[in-house]
Amino acid sequence: MSILKSLSDRTNSRALQNGQAGSTLITVMMMGVTLSLVSTVLLTNTVFNVERSAKSVETGGALQAAEAGINDYLAKLSDDRTYWSHWVHEAETTRTGGAMGPDRSWTDDATPGWGYATTKDSWKTLGNDYEYNIQVTPPAGAVTTVAIVATGRRVDATTGLKAVEAVVSVATLGDFLMVVDDDLNLDHASLATVGKVYLTDAPTGTYDLCHDGTANGNAYTTGNLYAEDRFVTGCGTHTGTGVAYDGDAATTYANLRTEVPTAITFASLLTPLDQITVAASAPGGIYRTNTSGSSSCARSWDVTFNSNGTVTIVKKWGNWVFGCWSDSSTETIAMPTTGAMWFDKKVTVLASTVDGRVSLRSAEGITIAGNIAYEAPGDDVLGLVAETNFTLSGSRTVRAALISRTGSFNDTSSSDNIAFTGMMALKDGGGTIFNQAGSFTWDSNLATLPPPFFPSIGETEYKVKTIREVNPRL
Repeated sequence: MSILKSLSDRTNSRALQNGQAGSTLITVMMMGVTLSLVSTVLLTNTVFNVERSAKSVETGGALQAAEAGINDYLAKLSDDRTYWSHWVHEAETTRTGGAMGPDRSWTDDATPGWGYATTKDSWKTLGNDYEYNIQVTPPAGAVTTVAIVATGRRVDATTGLKAVEAVVSVATLGDFLMVVDDDLNLDHASLATVGKVYLTDAPTGTYDLCHDGTANGNAYTTGNLYAEDRFVTGCGTHTGTGVAYDGDAATTYANLRTEVPTAITFASLLTPLDQITVAASAPGGIYRTNTSGSSSCARSWDVTFNSNGTVTIVKKWGNWVFGCWSDSSTETIAMPTTGAMWFDKKVTVLASTVDGRVSLRSAEGITIAGNIAYEAPGDDVLGLVAETNFTLSGSRTVRAALISRTGSFNDTSSSDNIAFTGMMALKDGGGTIFNQAGSFTWDSNLATLPPPFFPSIGETEYKVKTIREVNPRL
């Protein structure tokens, strides 16, 4: 029995040892599998994180490239407010309608807008292995903003692209139909305004705005009436869709600051106009002085803008015998390449069709003695700057932007009727032109195509209205 028991004990001991060895082996194997799985997961995560990090760097660089494209285009707009209308950016997709590639002037006047090639075929390399493309949507119809889409990517990449869209508008004097640094009485029931009317803040006392006619807006603008001091109804109550705003808390009109965040000062509008004189006296400008004849006789200028891109200038003077007898000389020349004309005496603008972009400044007054039109509205523009008064002679249809530095806008006859399209800024609001029938309509083209050297409002010429990331497309 003892032998059998001994053998049984040995057998059981060996079985136990064998079982323990098997269990240990299984445990080791399971630990090996677990470690292998952990290693695989860690390796996979590491690879994934590396790829994600690389992707993040790539898309981050693409976004920065797109932003660089937006900034570059905005810088060009600051130098030239209508850059988009006559130049194709070096990174811009080929325009169709004129079949123009990048970095060239855009001269297809017959096609104010354009389309683009089916693929983004122009890119500007930034030197850090990234590049950007530009596409521009110009103002058209009721849209007075410029939209810029810049797409960024790693050079020649087809994935990881980023695109940014900026919508900008120019803050210019051309946003308004009228800006007046004085009381303004639009006190004829048959006088109509279409566009914004604004009165500045009086240095002492108050400037009063009164509208007795119709104040309307249209698809391009409101017909609102703004007075830094107060809107009054002493000359009657205006009709139309225009809403009155003023800065006088004692009145019942809405608060002006909700519509015009910062007051406009008339003096700030005048300083940029000196550049017209500078540009007119430079090569490519038109700068004229009249010292002919007798100093006791009148000296003046007649100007006619022609539809073929020229301007006819007549110098007029008088010689004394037993009275002044008139004399003159005439020249017809190309429109100034600097966009500036300056005359030392009174200027009379005769019937004209303006073909070009030009600002004319007189050291005295300006008389409008004929209809004024544009050869291609939206491409052509005329600015007239008078030191003193504007005078209308006869019933006229006039398209222009007017600034009187010290005067007003008058008419030679109360029976005349004016159909005016454009904008005007007047130091004196008491002109006789506002005491009779007439229509004054804001020109929407002035929002993005002001006359050369006309003032902007605020510190920058272009204001970014919206900026957002959009879906990139090749």
